[in-house]
Amino acid sequence: MQVMGKKVRFSPEMKDFFKGCDAIIGNFEATITNVEHQRVALRQDEIIIDDLKELFPPDKFYLSIANNHAGDFGETACRKSAQLLTDNGFHVFGFKESPFIDINENVRVWTGTMWSNEPCDYIARFDDLLDLKTTHPGNKNDHILFNICYPHWGYEIELYPRADIVNKGLLLLKEFDMVIGHHSHTVQPVANNIIDAVNKLTAYSLGDFCFCYNLHKYIYGEIVTAEIGPDIKDKWLAGHVNWSFIKSSPDKQEILVSLAGQIPFFPNL
Repeated sequence: MQVMGKKVRFSPEMKDFFKGCDAIIGNFEATITNVEHQRVALRQDEIIIDDLKELFPPDKFYLSIANNHAGDFGETACRKSAQLLTDNGFHVFGFKESPFIDINENVRVWTGTMWSNEPCDYIARFDDLLDLKTTHPGNKNDHILFNICYPHWGYEIELYPRADIVNKGLLLLKEFDMVIGHHSHTVQPVANNIIDAVNKLTAYSLGDFCFCYNLHKYIYGEIVTAEIGPDIKDKWLAGHVNWSFIKSSPDKQEILVSLAGQIPFFPNL
């Protein structure tokens, strides 16, 4: 989310949470631009680039731009913003021509957005995910052993996914090995679904990773790590999963993002 010129600082405990990870995947929900906008639009400041570099090496950072704010400033600004991230070493995906990205030779991440606030025909769309999985000319499944679906879906400011989202998630799990979602701005449940006798993880929404205003609904999120690899039969599965709530604490100059033992919406977890 946009930072309004504030520095994002991550607590030592949060940095420790990601130690040993091969990659971080995130939703980059704003456009880096100096253009002012009259409507409700998310403009990101270039300072975020250095802040993210302090959290994790950019060559291991994978950022999706397929979200409802990708069209806020138009295609030229969106692609320029993505190029700036790429020039700084980050991996960017989520355009119509790049709906997936490979973490390594075995793991692929797919994305698509269910929503767009502005007309936008250059971003990967949620409705195309299942078809693209089998028809995209760049998708060669012979070497990919684990496919992650990373959709921008669901409804904002809701703590539990609606029935239609749950049903869509089950359909996605028929084709993908894991579903990690975003868009609601609130943390939603993480579920274990048994699909064809295989345990598959669905995180409906991880909430907000950082937020610039001290608004109660928007300052909480969740981070998840998952081990992925072959079992004793050489079938690639998700293994140990770890998670933590997080909280953004903004003031006039900076946003501190830290681990949170509990959040008000789920006090018993």
